[in-house]
Amino acid sequence: MRVSIRRPLSGLLLATLLFAFFQLAIAAVPDGWQPIGRSMDANGINNSSNLAKLPKGALGPSGDLFVVWEEQLSPTRQEVFLLRWNGSSLAEVAGSASHGGVSNQNELAENPVVAVDSQGRILVAWDAREEIGTFQVYTRRFTGGQWQAIQDVSDTPSDSLHPQVAFSPNDVPHIVWQEETLIATNVMAKRFTHGAWEEL
Repeated sequence: MRVSIRRPLSGLLLATLLFAFFQLAIAAVPDGWQPIGRSMDANGINNSSNLAKLPKGALGPSGDLFVVWEEQLSPTRQEVFLLRWNGSSLAEVAGSASHGGVSNQNELAENPVVAVDSQGRILVAWDAREEIGTFQVYTRRFTGGQWQAIQDVSDTPSDSLHPQVAFSPNDVPHIVWQEETLIATNVMAKRFTHGAWEEL
């Protein structure tokens, strides 16, 4: 499986997932889509034979495309990787697509998402299974030219899944996710202020 991206002649961008000979998500798109970098090569932008899936993309303030996906490194390890298209090449952001990537937890990280604020600061979120068996939602921010420490945003006794992230107009990070207990499924939300995630 490979992760690939194309853009139309107008410059809009779309992340796509390709499996075998079937190209998903852009099958109905009119002619005019152009490959971005090496994204249509045999191994896609992930450039490996590993199972890579569930790509998500976000545009930065200068129009750069940031793409995240989950990649299976072994039967028991799946990590979150990120690449940035700067208009001429696809490149890592401080080791974001090698070794353990952004997540680097040696766990089953999945369902990654990405957002970029007006200053170009990156926020990546995903869910991963902990040793005790529940899934938790994690985030990692790229600020000041480096990746900050991974944060357990949900920190609950039940399964926290499928995060989504966004920035407010004044660049405050927000996150929502699905919380599954034995009796109900609910939606949770937090925002990042004063150096910590707090409930809304």
